[in-house]
Amino acid sequence: MKLVSLKASFAKESDLCTAFIAALPEGWTPYPETDGFDLILVRDDGAQVGIEAKLVLNAKVLIQAVDHVHQRWNGGVVGPDFLAVLIPYGHKTPEMVTIAGYLGLAVIEQHDAATFEQRYRYERFKLKAPDCFPFSPGLPDTRWSEDGYRNGWRDQMPAERCKLPAYVPDVVAGASAPSTLSEWKISAIKLCILLEKRGEITSMDFKTLHVHRQRWLDGKWITPTDRRGHYVVGSRPLNLRAQHPINYAQIEADFEKWAPAAALGATA
Repeated sequence: MKLVSLKASFAKESDLCTAFIAALPEGWTPYPETDGFDLILVRDDGAQVGIEAKLVLNAKVLIQAVDHVHQRWNGGVVGPDFLAVLIPYGHKTPEMVTIAGYLGLAVIEQHDAATFEQRYRYERFKLKAPDCFPFSPGLPDTRWSEDGYRNGWRDQMPAERCKLPAYVPDVVAGASAPSTLSEWKISAIKLCILLEKRGEITSMDFKTLHVHRQRWLDGKWITPTDRRGHYVVGSRPLNLRAQHPINYAQIEADFEKWAPAAALGATA
């Protein structure tokens, strides 16, 4: 079999992202489904790579990748330092790669087990082959400027980087209907934890955590008590523990760091 004829196969974009995350080198932290991207990688020094995943390199994924970069009125770009699209190995065309380059996008190709084994065999027997890594090109390091343009990496030099959640989202990157860990979701989890610990929450809790109370009432997540400004679990409780089990436990473990002073006294 010729090396050029190999094509990696992934059933879903989420499978592609999972394989890519598993192959990440040290020094990179993946933030799935963050700030509109399928995945944001964060290097130890804070540099970010915004990634959109697709099973084939096409115009749609190129547009998605650049669509999340915003231009502020004062001229500064808000977004990650680098932009990329992630596709299975062998699913690109020279024309689309050229267009990606014009847009400042790197094209990352991810191997599956079969294509990786075949390329490894070529490398091991000293036959001519491209790099033999789970994905290529390699991620930009602090020396990226020496060969970054050759590998497709272009520093977007944003005036402001993407805002990351306080916790690494415990969600699947590339899912068809992703559940994002937004600032609102983190605050909502905190309110749920307060409700579990105290049996009720107050209007002041909503104000302290910057959450709109009416949405909780409309959704019947809470219901008023006889005491003004006090609420207990409603007829349709918000179950964020099931939606974000890891993040929920992390936020719960940090209770003393974020809980209102009155709540600390009440649960002591």
